[in-house]
Amino acid sequence: MNVLLLSVLVFLLVLRGISSRSNESLLVEELMREYGPASTRPVRVQEEVCHVSMRYIIANVISLDEPNQIMTVSGWLKYAWVDEYLQWDANETNVDSIRVATHQIWHPDITLYNNVDSKSEPSKSDLLATVSSDGSVTWSSPAIFVSSCILDVRYFPFDTQICELEFGSWSYEGHEVQLGLMGGEEAQQTEFAENGIWSLEDVEVNVQTRIASGTYNYSTIKMYLRLRRRYEFYLSNIMLPCVLLSFMSTLVYLLPPDCGEKISYGMTLVLSLLVFQQFIAESLPPVADGSPILGLYFTFVITMGCLAMVVTSVVLNIYCGRDVKPPPRWMEILLLEKLGPYIGRYRKRKQYLAIPDNHTNGIENAFETQTTSFKDSKSADCKKTLETKGNVDSAHDAHNYNSTVHDNDFDSMYNKWQHISVVVDRLLLICSMTIVLSAAAIIILMIYLQ
Repeated sequence: MNVLLLSVLVFLLVLRGISSRSNESLLVEELMREYGPASTRPVRVQEEVCHVSMRYIIANVISLDEPNQIMTVSGWLKYAWVDEYLQWDANETNVDSIRVATHQIWHPDITLYNNVDSKSEPSKSDLLATVSSDGSVTWSSPAIFVSSCILDVRYFPFDTQICELEFGSWSYEGHEVQLGLMGGEEAQQTEFAENGIWSLEDVEVNVQTRIASGTYNYSTIKMYLRLRRRYEFYLSNIMLPCVLLSFMSTLVYLLPPDCGEKISYGMTLVLSLLVFQQFIAESLPPVADGSPILGLYFTFVITMGCLAMVVTSVVLNIYCGRDVKPPPRWMEILLLEKLGPYIGRYRKRKQYLAIPDNHTNGIENAFETQTTSFKDSKSADCKKTLETKGNVDSAHDAHNYNSTVHDNDFDSMYNKWQHISVVVDRLLLICSMTIVLSAAAIIILMIYLQ
C-alpha cells in the first residue's frame, strides 16, 4: 500500500515537472537539438536553391554629404525564406509559430555592396526571427546604411539626385541563394519622414545578376532612391541675393566719374560675389564634369565685375586727365554726334570764338595813334614816346587775345573728353545690364526646363 502511494506521488511530481514547460519551449528545444550547423543552407537537397525575399522601407534620409558624396539612410529591413529543418505538425504540437535567435539558425548574409562605412551596424543581429510551422522564416530589423552616391549638381539648387543601394549575398552565388522582392502592402514605401532638405519622390527596386571576376555571378537587389532637393532655403538665401548683386554690379557705370566712389563700389560688389561663390563651392562636390550652372553664373558675374573695374579705371583716366591730345574726329562723330543724343548725354553746340570789341578798338586806336604821331609830331622825343607806348599796348593786347584763344581751345577739348567718358559709361551700363539679365534669364530657363 505504501509502495503504491509512493509510485502515484512520483508520477504526479513527474507529470507536474513536464507540464511546467510550454509546448513552444519544448518544440524549440527539440528543433534546435536536431538542427545542424548554422552555416549550412536550409535545404535538404544540395542542388536546390534557397530563395530569399527582401524589402527595405526607407524611413528617413539622415544625411547626404554632398562634398564627399555619401548618403546615410535609415529604414525597416525584412527578410523571408524557407528553412526545411524548422518544420513541424502544428496540429500535433498546438504551436503555429515560434521565435528563435538568428545566431542559432541559418540566415542570409545580405550585404550592402556600395557600403562606405565599415563601423556602421546595418541591422540588429540579436533580434529574434519568427518561424512558422511550414518552415517559413521572417526576420525584421531596423537598419541604417551608409552608401556612396554619385551626385549631379548641374541644376543646383533645383536638382534631383538618384542614389543607389545594391544588396546581395557575400558568400553564396546565384545558384545557391536567389534574392527576390516582397510584394503586397508591406513593401510599399509609406514610412518616409520628410527631411528638411530632401524629399523622397520615388523608389524603384529590381533584381539583377552581378558577375564578379568573369566566372562568379551573384543575385542582387538594386534600389534607386529619387531625391529632390527642397530649394526654398537656397532660393531666398543664395539665388535672390546673387541676382540682386549681379544687377547692382552694372550700376557702377551709372555713377558720375567725379563722385570718387566708382572703384570702391565695384570692388565691394565683387568681394560680396566671391563670398557667395565660396559658400556654394564648399557645399558641393568637386566634380570635374557637371559643374553647377549657378557657379558658372557667379564666375561670369565676377568676371564682368573685374572687367568693369578695368574699364572704370580707363574712363576715370580719360575724365580726369589734362595732358591729353584732342579726341580723334571719328570718335567725336561716333560717340558725341551719333550715339550721344540717343542716350541723352550730349548735344552738339556751336561754339564761336569772337574777339572782344574793346580788344579790337584798342588795337585799331594804337595803330591810328602811331600813324598820327609820325605825321603830326614836331618833336623827336614826343614821336619816340608815342611810338614806344603804341608798341607796348598793341603787344599786351595781342598776348591777351592769344591766351584767350588757347584757354578756350583747351576747355573745349577737355569738355569733349569728359563727354566721351560719360557716353562710354552709359553705353557700358546698357551693354552690361543686358548681358547680366540675359544670362540670368537663360540660366533660370535652363533650370526650369530640365
